[in-house]
Amino acid sequence: MVKISVHADTLAVEVLGWSRIWCLKSRLDMPLRCVRRVRADGDLPTGYWVRWPGTCIPGIITAGSYWNGSGWAFWDVRRRRDNVVVIELTGWQYDYLVVEVADPAGTIEQVRNALGGRAQDSIASLRR
Repeated sequence: MVKISVHADTLAVEVLGWSRIWCLKSRLDMPLRCVRRVRADGDLPTGYWVRWPGTCIPGIITAGSYWNGSGWAFWDVRRRRDNVVVIELTGWQYDYLVVEVADPAGTIEQVRNALGGRAQDSIASLRR
């Protein structure tokens, strides 16, 4: 699980607990200008992803850096998919952040407010 916060013009992703070991990272900081879209609609990036470095136990944990031949993604996801937020990025080292958070709706709202409504989001799907 991660904690996402906004500080000035930076989106900070703090990796919590055992996830630091599984992901082999403790924190990611990216410019807000790189955020293209924030969503929690259950639609995860698909395709064949090669782990480099990280941890994968199919159906149980996907954590760390993954490459699909055309771009990079950072994952920290367990079995449950209802708390997963997908942040699509452009112009940064990762194209996607696919992470589990405690409050998906609150996280999306926080990022959307920081962006001033610039990014698209799927918060409406959470309210159904």
